[in-house]
Amino acid sequence: MPWTTPETFTAGQTLTAASMNVISGNLDALARGVMDYSIKTSNQTGFNGTPADVTGLDVSWTAESDRLYRVSLHLGKLTQNTNSAYVYAAITDAANNNKAWFETLLAPAYTATVNTSLIVTGLSGSVTYKARVYNNNATTDLTANGNQPSYILAEDIGPA
Repeated sequence: MPWTTPETFTAGQTLTAASMNVISGNLDALARGVMDYSIKTSNQTGFNGTPADVTGLDVSWTAESDRLYRVSLHLGKLTQNTNSAYVYAAITDAANNNKAWFETLLAPAYTATVNTSLIVTGLSGSVTYKARVYNNNATTDLTANGNQPSYILAEDIGPA
């Protein structure tokens, strides 16, 4: 629903149902903010060529088909252990379909910070998105702690 400019009220004016309906309708035109988030403050090691969930980094909420949602992922520090490798971090749906991803080539002992996001609409009912990591050679570790947390965040950013 588009935004409608509400009337200007004056002292002693009677508040009508029509006036309240404009105000109520305008609430649907606003972003609703955070739907769900998860923060990870512990390390996870051993990501390899098989895509694996980042433990604890998932979001779930009840979606409405006429809303826009942004899902954002931040992984504080990925470190490649031995051989150079392409490292992939993805936001996936519950069925592990990649919806957004980050890819970088890392030499041994080099690190990367991951930031990726996606905007989706047309969802309805219960939805889940999660973080997954994998590479094409050797192993990659995620460092996460209180000073360098990783997180996934789902936000309602307004009507579609």
